[in-house]
Amino acid sequence: MTIFFVLYAPQPLLAEFAEQFNVSASDAGMLMSATMLPLAIAPICYGLLLAKSNPLRILKWTMLLLALSSLAFASMTSFSGLLLTRLVQGLLLPAALTAMTGYIGQQFSGSQLKRNMSLYIGSTIAGGYFGRTLAANFTVWFEWQSFYYLNALLLIVLAFSIGTARTNHQYFTRQGSGTTWHHSSNHA
Repeated sequence: MTIFFVLYAPQPLLAEFAEQFNVSASDAGMLMSATMLPLAIAPICYGLLLAKSNPLRILKWTMLLLALSSLAFASMTSFSGLLLTRLVQGLLLPAALTAMTGYIGQQFSGSQLKRNMSLYIGSTIAGGYFGRTLAANFTVWFEWQSFYYLNALLLIVLAFSIGTARTNHQYFTRQGSGTTWHHSSNHA
């Protein structure tokens, strides 16, 4: 869900950004467009490029990079810096989303696949809602940057928890020198 915070958090803050960085409301709206454009195009390319990679490793590194980009976004002093950071986030987000759906597709089948895809879809909705709501409230309670600091911390903690939490003690391993990931069980 915290990955979706990155995508949606700026939306309720556009008026704040317009005022703070002395830009028009439509210019502030570019903060959403700068992320949505690569998000619309990149999944096609990423799906092909990442198909032969460990989705959990991709997710972990992408979350760490999103955390860094959230810290960078919060420390920007120019609107062009915000736009550039949002563009970078737009390039990173599809890698995380592709890794999550790829992992679910590889890890589960049948009713478990349906259940976990439903949970994923639910997390996109919840992430959009809470990303907007929390960002707006943190801006009222503290400063707008505070939500980005919190989300960066959450992303780092969750990224480092990947690999230690396994569903039903199942994981993927690389077989030989090939690039095929297969399911194996760990009963230890």
